[in-house]
Amino acid sequence: MQRSFPQAQVFAGALAAGFFLTTGCVTTTPVAPPSPANAEQRIEALSHYATGCSIELTQGLNPALPFYRRALELDPDNLPLALRLAQIHLARKEFDAARQLLDQTRTNHPAAPEPWFWLGVVNRADEKPAAAVAAFEQALKVQPTYLDAVPMLLEIHLQAGNDQAAVETLNRAWSQPSADPRYWLRLGEIYSTTLRQKPSLSRLLNPARVPEAFEKARSLAPQDTEILTRLGDFYAAEDPGKAAALYEQLFAEHPTLPKLREKLAVAYIRAGQPEKALPLLEELIKREPLRVEIYNLLGDVYDDLDKHERALSAYQQSLVINPNQLAPYLHIFVLQMKLKQYNDARATLDTAARNFPTAPVIPFYYGIYYTDRKDYTNAVTYFADAEILATDAGDSALLDSTFYFHYGAACERAGHTDQAVQLLRKSLALNPDNHQALNWLGYLWADKGENLDEARQLIEKAVKLDPDNGAYRDSLGWVLFKQGRAQEALPHLQHAAELQKEDPTVLEHLADVLLALGQRDAALLHLRHAARLAPDNKDLAAKLEKLAAPAAP
Repeated sequence: MQRSFPQAQVFAGALAAGFFLTTGCVTTTPVAPPSPANAEQRIEALSHYATGCSIELTQGLNPALPFYRRALELDPDNLPLALRLAQIHLARKEFDAARQLLDQTRTNHPAAPEPWFWLGVVNRADEKPAAAVAAFEQALKVQPTYLDAVPMLLEIHLQAGNDQAAVETLNRAWSQPSADPRYWLRLGEIYSTTLRQKPSLSRLLNPARVPEAFEKARSLAPQDTEILTRLGDFYAAEDPGKAAALYEQLFAEHPTLPKLREKLAVAYIRAGQPEKALPLLEELIKREPLRVEIYNLLGDVYDDLDKHERALSAYQQSLVINPNQLAPYLHIFVLQMKLKQYNDARATLDTAARNFPTAPVIPFYYGIYYTDRKDYTNAVTYFADAEILATDAGDSALLDSTFYFHYGAACERAGHTDQAVQLLRKSLALNPDNHQALNWLGYLWADKGENLDEARQLIEKAVKLDPDNGAYRDSLGWVLFKQGRAQEALPHLQHAAELQKEDPTVLEHLADVLLALGQRDAALLHLRHAARLAPDNKDLAAKLEKLAAPAAP
């Protein structure tokens, strides 16, 4: 069984953060009572220790120290007291005194890894990394499963750029035949932390050891709630389906475990099972009606389940509790647009703009709003504002392929063709597989009869990425028609008409191709259907009138 000194881990974390431990009788690991063979000396040691505790509680640490030191002199085998005094020296940067005490302590306790560990911590703080490594290695030699030393060694090796030494340290820890489930639980966490901090180590370390370590812990203690919870927490990011299964097991047996209901709900959401998350979140909000994050999760789930009115209500309630959140405003705007509540959607953006005047995403959403309302001039203006704000703020995340697709599409519809081409090319430079941008740029050229070969290549790639998209099939048929390949265009446009039912543009394109192939009656049929769907389209009406007119004798 692994020996441990609980304070060691705490202090190591504090040291890494640049803080030193401040110890006291009521804040540190309890010190074991003195245990010398001589009863009279034992009583005296215990008396000094008790007096020191009393003085520390009422007057502070300094006046208590002489009593602690005397207690250790009388009972040099008291390991916890010796370590505590060494930590006090360390906190005061009295490195030589700490080393002297720890050297004596390791002599008195040759089978204990803790004196070596703390000697390593002292040397690390005193900027003696080689001596620190030697001490930590000795702690592991004394007790190979003493994991407190492993993160300290990893930190030193990685800071020195010695990746191989770090890997060897972890491999050695992995090879230990420990039957302690918490050994494997912690080793898995050390592996996980190390790979997160330095992902390039995955070429030397097997990332699969992280779940393997957790599963070893689970096999050794299959009913341990802490291990199951930690395993679920690991899988929550890596494999939400597995996380949900673990949380389900825990929830069935321990439904009152803190945060478990919420973790299970989030795992369901990430695993694509929002319908299972919904009752958990609805129960959570009854128990904790002021938690905005639960309302936001509820909004997400309702939206995923196409319960748009309920989603809207959840996000709005979140803002009632805490109006200083940007994301719910944006969710509300999108939902209001879906529900065709256009005035409300505009009002939502106006409120968000007042509350977050420098957020670049807000003019972007104004651009989306005006694009939907077919006011492309205003849309272009807002997209331009969003780009300027995002650039000034260093918000590169907003200026992605999707942003430039929407910006470019608005420019094209506003008649700024050259700018549209430039922006759509930028969208594709950021994401060559953005099939919306591929199709839009390809169709733009096809409709103008320009760059037809490149246009066809772009559209063919869009179709390959989304083969059941009727608009893309229509574009492919149209570019083939523009290239004079009407027979090849026909099946694509027929497929598009099946996918895009009641689309006047697709029907008009199909009619043009049929007419080019000499199928006038079929063309007339589709053109009439298109005209019924778009009665305000004057160009379409004129084309129909011309086609329907009797042929000249």
